Amino acid sequence: MGVNFGRLGFLAGIGRNAVHEVVDSLVSRSYVVDKRTLLHLDASTPLFGDVPYALNEFTIHKKDTSAMVKIHTYLNGEFLNTYWADGLIVATPTGSTGYSLSCGGRSFSRKRPAS
Repeated sequence: MGVNFGRLGFLAGIGRNAVHEVVDSLVSRSYVVDKRTLLHLDASTPLFGDVPYALNEFTIHKKDTSAMVKIHTYLNGEFLNTYWADGLIVATPTGSTGYSLSCGGRSFSRKRPAS
């Protein structure tokens, strides 16, 4: 089931027999919101326009024929490391799980408390 909130969209895996129940829950607003980590990127050039946020990951890579680029990284404003590489991927738990699933890996869901 594709769910779209304007510029944000995602897929929800539900069984065919649960479609009516899920739609009813959405209409009646009786669902639980699962909060996810977002990434925010500050860069010296506007790499991602007015929306420097990501749910899955940011990928930064070289755009010319140079062998490697120098990437200075900061975490919450504090210097983390400088990388010499052809690029850098920074992923959230959601993004790394999505990548693993797309490569044939398995997902291990957290058990939710009974309500």
